[in-house]
Amino acid sequence: MSEEGQPATSLWKALDYLLRRRAYALGFRRFRARPRRPSDLPRLVPGLAKGTAGQLVRKLGRALLLERREPEETGPDSLHALTAAGARLQDILETEFRPLDTLCRKTACAAGQNDGHGELRGGAWIIRKLLRQRGAMTLLAQMPAEAFVREQFISWTKAVPGASAGACLPLLMQCGLVECPRYLHWRLRSYQLSELGRQTQTLLAILQTLADESSQLILGRPEHFLTEVELIDPEPKTA
Repeated sequence: MSEEGQPATSLWKALDYLLRRRAYALGFRRFRARPRRPSDLPRLVPGLAKGTAGQLVRKLGRALLLERREPEETGPDSLHALTAAGARLQDILETEFRPLDTLCRKTACAAGQNDGHGELRGGAWIIRKLLRQRGAMTLLAQMPAEAFVREQFISWTKAVPGASAGACLPLLMQCGLVECPRYLHWRLRSYQLSELGRQTQTLLAILQTLADESSQLILGRPEHFLTEVELIDPEPKTA
């Protein structure tokens, strides 16, 4: 159990929430300098409302990325600080995710397009898309560097419970992670990882290590990509 007696949640669920809005990630980053209260965040992060700031801190606390530094009797606006896992996630977002995000914004794929709110979609859009498609992250993680054909991809999909080749392969191509550079035969199209796909694969491997460590504390067992579709919060209608 996490703080306030609430059930703990996975790193993937927390990451999905952080990447939903730029203000959420900025709010999380504000804890790097020193411990803060939820009420501190609205004045430090433009566009982050008081109620949303409190929800953000609660979610990060349940994922063991933040920890309370004052007794529970102090109420919901108590002082919180980064845990070791929280500090590690911030390092990953800074050193591994940021270069990927920059590359995404330079591509011609959907990740480089406008998100409808005046900003480019970037790496956050890709990670959240992968989290929401059962099996997509697992398939990307195990994909080889060399070219493959659709029949091979279908065989890999059969080993991932709940995954669909008809859903996962188009998604990986839409995200610009897999490209189709040439044809071997009119019925056997050749696919391979793009540079963006290789960088995303590396990022996911690093995040999976942290997720495994965190879930050992939360659940007593590793938590793999393929379970995440059941853990992610539904997208709000306003998102």
